[in-house]
Amino acid sequence: MKQEIGSSQNDKKPHIVDLKQDVATCELVPDIVNSVSPECQGTGPLVVRLDNKLGPLVRATKKDLEKQFKDAQVCIPLQVYL
Repeated sequence: MKQEIGSSQNDKKPHIVDLKQDVATCELVPDIVNSVSPECQGTGPLVVRLDNKLGPLVRATKKDLEKQFKDAQVCIPLQVYL
């Protein structure tokens, strides 16, 4: 995964949301993956990346949307490990 993130284009890099179980509360909490850049992990950066990709689509007209979908594909791979 680290190699894929390092070698991918910025707009096509996978995103990691890593969770661990808190011993005291038994709840799943965010965890940091060492050597993965902060913009490619966590829920906050994921929201920013999705806004950058989907925001223009949401604000577009139907004709604009159809043209964008025909011209390009929008994809941010997301892998979750529990």
